[in-house]
Amino acid sequence: MRTADLDTINTATVRQIASGEEGAIPFYGFVDVDFLKCPAFVMFTNADCSVVNEILTHGEFEPGSLRLWLELCRTATCAFDIGSYTGIFALAAASARPDLPVHAFEPNPFTCARMRINKCANAAWNITDYHLALGAETELRKLRWRMKGGRGLPSNATLGIIDLDRKEQETSIVQVSPLLEALVPTGFGSHPVMKIDVEGAEALVFEGLRAILPQLPDIILETFDAGACAYISALLEPYGYRYAIVHEATGALEPCAQLRPSDPAGRDRNHFLTAH
Repeated sequence: MRTADLDTINTATVRQIASGEEGAIPFYGFVDVDFLKCPAFVMFTNADCSVVNEILTHGEFEPGSLRLWLELCRTATCAFDIGSYTGIFALAAASARPDLPVHAFEPNPFTCARMRINKCANAAWNITDYHLALGAETELRKLRWRMKGGRGLPSNATLGIIDLDRKEQETSIVQVSPLLEALVPTGFGSHPVMKIDVEGAEALVFEGLRAILPQLPDIILETFDAGACAYISALLEPYGYRYAIVHEATGALEPCAQLRPSDPAGRDRNHFLTAH
């Protein structure tokens, strides 16, 4: 394989997407992320990043949530991308606000490495990346994810138990820390903002956020777990948080009386949690 061969594959993929054909979309290299209201940045794929695949095929990824995220970051004093995957939320924040401290947490070693590639390619030096998971206490835990056999970066890593044969899963020992123990002691200012996408570990992460909750951070949250919703609602009740569903197509926020699990098969997976 030579770079010319990759160029041939990429050209065929771009032609396939433009013609509306269905099927696999192998693409190797950097892709422009230019659908957001911030300076464009690039993300790398080895035909394995689901975020880049979505951008290639549809021209965007979670546009409503990212639009809201950028609005929040414009007045934020610090941004936390918790469950960063390959870093699109962290990169968007860093691009929109080069002066903003951005902290990106990703426990999976493969996706964390890709997030670091994207950070360096964009010279996004205001991002501090952490190869660890956030939780209630400092400990070592086993991270598990469904094996993709080299066909894609894992996006479903969890600290919980997954119902799979050992031959179908990969594991890694990862450090878990509460947020304030994980941070380099630079502070987070008066108005922190957060995006949390942690594949079933939401209750564990929020337990580790107790020390920062009095700062009333605005939060974009994905969760499919009713138990996590009940736990988070009880934890946030003293602070007067309100909830809304983020509609990705329009960016509209639909207020809801309570935090409820999203439909994993639907498009609108994120909630906006705010006390402001």
